[in-house]
Amino acid sequence: MFEMTTFDDVAVVHLSGEVSHFEMKELETVLRKLTNSRKVKVVLNFQKVEHVNYKTISRLLERATRLRSMSGDLKCAELNNYTRNIFRFTGLDQVVEAYDSVYDAVMSFNGPQERYRTWH
Repeated sequence: MFEMTTFDDVAVVHLSGEVSHFEMKELETVLRKLTNSRKVKVVLNFQKVEHVNYKTISRLLERATRLRSMSGDLKCAELNNYTRNIFRFTGLDQVVEAYDSVYDAVMSFNGPQERYRTWH
């Protein structure tokens, strides 16, 4: 369900399929391992996600809060309309930043001066 890539100090977790209770537990384990290894800047790529159980959203908020307490953050990318609506419905869109592309989400960690850097 998860594939991970990194760009500098930002971990990108690529999600796919359904994000239900079981998958969220697995995602929390991945995020915990990243936190333990001091990777505190995380982007979740929702491009291939078909369904998100709205009851699991609060756990993303908890992870974002934890990462922020460590001077990091959790950001989301490539939400489809369905997922974006779930974020809106639950209020997560008011707390976690969402970007149209993974590139934009990754670059947002570096500030505007780094936004146009080449990414391979």
